[in-house]
Amino acid sequence: VYLSAAKIWLNGPLNRTALLNANLRYSKANQLGLLGYGTAANDDAQLLLELAGAVFINRRVAVGMEYRQKPDNINGVKEDDWQDLFIAYFPSKSVSLTLAYLQLGEIAGLKDQDGYYFSLQAAF
Repeated sequence: VYLSAAKIWLNGPLNRTALLNANLRYSKANQLGLLGYGTAANDDAQLLLELAGAVFINRRVAVGMEYRQKPDNINGVKEDDWQDLFIAYFPSKSVSLTLAYLQLGEIAGLKDQDGYYFSLQAAF
């Protein structure tokens, strides 16, 4: 269960289009559900914050960030909050390219799960 709110400013900071999205998620998920939901010791759901923001530098390029709060439900398996910085290029209405640096921290006992991400999306 979650609650989401988004706001777009067409004439935002420095006369640029800007977007802000905030979510409150009520969940028991461990690593987004990949490691199950809750534990024998802690089966309670928690209210978790997710944020995203972006600013268009021009009509085709946006820069932004995302943040996702993560719980620590499993003893001995730390679950770090996730964040990323991205730049996206929109050469047309049907094509986008995104480059991001993600800081995912520790996932399922594996440390330093940070790195780059590239996405090409096309719809016709």
